[in-house]
Amino acid sequence: MLYRFRYIIGCIIVVLGVLFNINMSSIGVFNSVYNDSDESTTMIGVPREIRSDEWLVQTPFYFSQSEDNYQVLNDKINENAIIMYNAPVKDITIIGKPFNWGFLFLPKDRAYSFYWMSKLVILFLVSFEFCMIILKRNKKLSLFSALIITFSPGVQWWFMQHLGDLILFTLGIMTMLYYFLAVNKELWKDVLLAIGLTIFSIGFILVIYPAFQVPLAYLILFWLIGIVIIETPKFSVTKLAIILGSIFAISMVCYHFYVVSADALKLLLNTIYPGARTYSGGSFSLIDFADPISNILLPVKSISNISNNCESAAFFSLMPFVPILLWNKRDYDKVDKYIFIFYVYLIYMFCFLVVGLPHIASKILLLNFTIDTRLATIIHFVSLLCTIMLLNNLVILKNIDTRNKIVVTLLFVLFWGSLTVLSGYNTYFGKSLFCILLVLLGVFMYMLLSYQKIAIAMIFCLVIISGMIVNPIVIGTGQIDNLKIVKEIKNINKHDKNARWVSETTFGDGILTASGANTFSSVRFYPDMKELNSISENIQRDEQIYNRYHRRSIEITKEKNTVFELIAPDNILIKMNIQDLRKLKINYVMSDKDLGKISKKFKLEYGPDKNGIRIYKLK
Repeated sequence: MLYRFRYIIGCIIVVLGVLFNINMSSIGVFNSVYNDSDESTTMIGVPREIRSDEWLVQTPFYFSQSEDNYQVLNDKINENAIIMYNAPVKDITIIGKPFNWGFLFLPKDRAYSFYWMSKLVILFLVSFEFCMIILKRNKKLSLFSALIITFSPGVQWWFMQHLGDLILFTLGIMTMLYYFLAVNKELWKDVLLAIGLTIFSIGFILVIYPAFQVPLAYLILFWLIGIVIIETPKFSVTKLAIILGSIFAISMVCYHFYVVSADALKLLLNTIYPGARTYSGGSFSLIDFADPISNILLPVKSISNISNNCESAAFFSLMPFVPILLWNKRDYDKVDKYIFIFYVYLIYMFCFLVVGLPHIASKILLLNFTIDTRLATIIHFVSLLCTIMLLNNLVILKNIDTRNKIVVTLLFVLFWGSLTVLSGYNTYFGKSLFCILLVLLGVFMYMLLSYQKIAIAMIFCLVIISGMIVNPIVIGTGQIDNLKIVKEIKNINKHDKNARWVSETTFGDGILTASGANTFSSVRFYPDMKELNSISENIQRDEQIYNRYHRRSIEITKEKNTVFELIAPDNILIKMNIQDLRKLKINYVMSDKDLGKISKKFKLEYGPDKNGIRIYKLK
C-alpha cells in the first residue's frame, strides 16, 4: 500500500507541512543578536550558525524576492536572482525549480514551507525510484537506501545549497533516462518521463556551481553510456521525436536564461573567486577522504579545529571494500552489471584527483571547473551508490568463511583507523571516542558479513544521528518577520521609497536583505565594479579584494579614504567614510554603535533597543 500510493502520500506530507507552516531553516540564529522576546519558533533541534549560506544568505534572498515581486533582476541589491542561489523568480526558468513553484501562488511563509517540504519529499521519492533500478526492484532495501541518501550528512548540511539540489537533479535525470531508454514502451509514460527529464535537466544546469556540476555531469554521461551498452535500447520514431522535443525545450529555456543573464554571467566568470579558480587534479588529500568518519558526530560536536562541519559533510560508504567483498568469480553473474559503471567512473575520477592532467587537457574535459574537495565529495557519493548495491548482493557474502570475515574486518578497521590518524581527525574524537569508534567499526563490518539485519539496523541508527538531526524543525518565519528591527526597516521603506541602507551590525546584511531593503550590505555573487571603483583609492589593488563572490562587512570610520580588506576568500571588510556613503547614495545606517560620536550628520531614527541596535539617517 505504501508503495502503490507513495506519490499521493508524498503530496499529503507536503500539504500537511505547508498547513502547519513547517520549515527546517536555521533562521533562529538571528535571535542571538536581534531577539525581542523569549519566543522561539524552533520546535525541535537547534539552529546551525555554521549554515550561514542558508539562513544568512539564501533565505534572506528569497525573502527579498518576495518584496521585489520575484523579478529576475532584484532591484534591491542589483543582482540576477536566478544566479543568487536559485531564488524564486516569475520567469520560465522556474520550471527547473519545482520546489520554488509555491512562491508563485502562496504567501511567503507558506511558500517557504513548500520549498523545504517539497524538496525533501521529491529527493526521497527520486532516490527511491533510482534505488529500485540499481537494487533490482527490492522495495524494502530501496526504501532504506532512499533514507540513507536523503539524510546523508552531505545532503543535509548542504540541503538548501548546491549539493542538495544537484544530488536530486542528478538522480532524477538518471532515473528518467533509464526508464525512457531501457524499460518503458507506453506513449503517455514516455511523455511524462520526457517532462521529468526536462525539469530535472533545466534545474541541474541552472544551479551554476561547476565544482559539483562537472563531476556529476560525468556521472550522468557514464550512466547513459552504460544504459546503451547494457540494454541496447531501440528507438522508434515516436520516442525519438519525444526526446528531441525534450532537448529542444531544455535548449530554449537555457537560451532564454543566457539572454536575460549574459551580463551577470560575464561578471561572474571574470571574478577572481570563483571565476578564475582552475584545477588540473593531482592534489590528493587524506582529509578529504577521511571526512565520512567525522560525520558520525558532526550534528553534536564542532570540528572547527580541523575544518568546519559543512565542509566535512560527506557520504558514508564501504569503499574501497566494495570491490573486495564482491570479488568472487563463482558468483559473478549475481552482481548487477550497473555497479561496474560506477567502478569505471570512480577509477576515472580518482586517477584525475591523484595523478592529474595537463592544464589544457583538464580544460578541454571541463574538469578544470571542479576542485579537489568538491570532487572528493562526489566520489564519496558514488561510493555510497556502490555500497547500496552491495547490500542487495549480500547473498555473495555467505561464501566467506569465518577466517576471511575476521581478516576483512581487521583490514576495514585498520584502513579507517589509519586514515583517521593520518588525516588528523583522531584529534577531533579524542582517545576514548576514537577507541570506541574503532570497536564499533569492527562490530559493524563483522555483522555485515555475518548478520546483515543487525548491520542494517546499525546503519539506520547512524542515519538518524548523523543526518536526521542536522536541521531543526521550525514553525513559520516569525524569527525574522516578527523582529522589531525588521518591522521598523519595512516601515521606513514604506514612507521613504528612495531609502538605501548599509549595516555594520552582526548579521545586519541578512536582516536588511530579508526586510526587502535596498542595501549595499548584502552578499554579492558578482560585484558592481563601477560602484565599488567609485569609492576605491587604488582600483588596481582593491579589485583583487572585491572582484569576487563576497559577503560585505561594513565599518563606518572618520578616515579620509575608504579601505578594503580581505578577511576570507568570500568575505571582505569595507572601512567606509561619510563622503563615500554619500557617493553610494546611502541615507540609512543600521548600527550597534553611537555614530553621533563620529559625526553630527547621523540623525538617530530608532533605538537603541534592548539589543543596542540603532538606525541613523544621514543628513
